[in-house]
Amino acid sequence: TRFSLAIRPSSYFCANPNRLGATGVVARAAWTRCEVRTGTLRRVRYSNPKPPRRRILVAVVVGCASGAVGFATWAGPASSTTASADLLPDLVQEPPQNIGINRVGGRDLLGFRSAVHNAGDGPLTVVARRPNLQAREMVARQLVRRADGSTRSVGQVGVLRYVRSPDHSHWHILPFERYELRREGSRVGIVRDRKSGFCLGDRYRAEPRPDGAVAVPVHVGRCGFADPGRLAMTEGISVGWGDDYAAYLDGQHIDVSDVPSGRYVLVHTVNVRGRIVERDRSNNTASRRIELRRVRGRVQVRILPPLAAQESSAQKTQSVD
Repeated sequence: TRFSLAIRPSSYFCANPNRLGATGVVARAAWTRCEVRTGTLRRVRYSNPKPPRRRILVAVVVGCASGAVGFATWAGPASSTTASADLLPDLVQEPPQNIGINRVGGRDLLGFRSAVHNAGDGPLTVVARRPNLQAREMVARQLVRRADGSTRSVGQVGVLRYVRSPDHSHWHILPFERYELRREGSRVGIVRDRKSGFCLGDRYRAEPRPDGAVAVPVHVGRCGFADPGRLAMTEGISVGWGDDYAAYLDGQHIDVSDVPSGRYVLVHTVNVRGRIVERDRSNNTASRRIELRRVRGRVQVRILPPLAAQESSAQKTQSVD
């Protein structure tokens, strides 16, 4: 029997050497925990199949039959070798569309369509689970496709929550997009949306078509519609497809009843907390310039032409809580 050992002060970590590639990279799933008890090496399953969190580990490869000893280097999760194999999504936030004002219950609501498409090298796939029906939320993780056909799981990117509304009832991911209104020339949001989340899917064909775009949509489900008893869910956006929400649908608005007249910027941002791993985050924000004014006690909106500086606003912004 051959083992590769990475020595720690109180225990050993071992892996099947058959999982060592030509470059000496150890597959994460191959790691088990090995402890020394009364002078013997006892091999036990490691409850969380992750190697020791080290940038670089030197493993001693022991051949018990031949007595030969060699060395292999393991590159940690943050290595460029690992990252270069990932086929990451690229979430492109599109500018707000179909902007208008609607009065509901005596409040003036600024409605808009929002849209995000995937122009990356691989799909955005979110898998979520909860342990039982008593847990209100599912923990959502990102599944990243790799060039060799395998996948790797990324730590918690959000939660899925079952949302009941007059429009539809299904499982929404939070957070995903944020909408806010800023005064023109300011990066500070003065009012934002109260949206309850998103049901991700391949809802429209993105143009122009990126390299690697899939011909037909993959994520076409309804996110567990009318099924609050689900324990697991998969949502996502395929390469070359996008997800959109129409104005006023399930929180697609901002209440501007108390916003003074003036010029503003309506800003949409995807992947607001940066938890989703993607190829490029410089295109996560898009916006429209608008003017609000009051006419006989009612708010009206006018769309203004874009400014180059405003359209290329930086990704890092300060917003209201």
